[in-house]
Amino acid sequence: MNEDFKINVNSLASNDRLLSLIKITAPTISLPLCLVDDNEEFVLGYTTYVPFPFRLKLSDQVEGQLPRANLIIPNGSSQITKWLDSTMGAQNAVLEVVISRRSTRKRDYVAIFEVEKTTVTTDTVTLSLTVQNNLIKRAIRWTYDKFHAPALF
Repeated sequence: MNEDFKINVNSLASNDRLLSLIKITAPTISLPLCLVDDNEEFVLGYTTYVPFPFRLKLSDQVEGQLPRANLIIPNGSSQITKWLDSTMGAQNAVLEVVISRRSTRKRDYVAIFEVEKTTVTTDTVTLSLTVQNNLIKRAIRWTYDKFHAPALF
């Protein structure tokens, strides 16, 4: 989703704001890091998202390549530094981006990214993201028999 689109929707319907929710999981941590780009907590399902400022910026798409994005987080919190240390720089981390409305608390849009590279400066932490390539994963094999699909026989 484009940042300009979110700004336009939020200005037209301030009580029905679009929120960006991010859930980051990594193999080296037991609990995911859940952030919402807002000033108060947000609960979606059984997950509580902690308010924290971030910017998700989609890169220009190149034909024949997977879509890319950058997650830019301010480097002012010791929690982010501890999280980066415990995940070894977000190595093998998977990021789930959910766009939701505060009023409905439903998932309007979901995208799953893999962290490709992490860049840390004194001001920001930037995670370079790429969309998960589901085309290289093994397909599920379906079996049709009289027990599972009786209408076919």
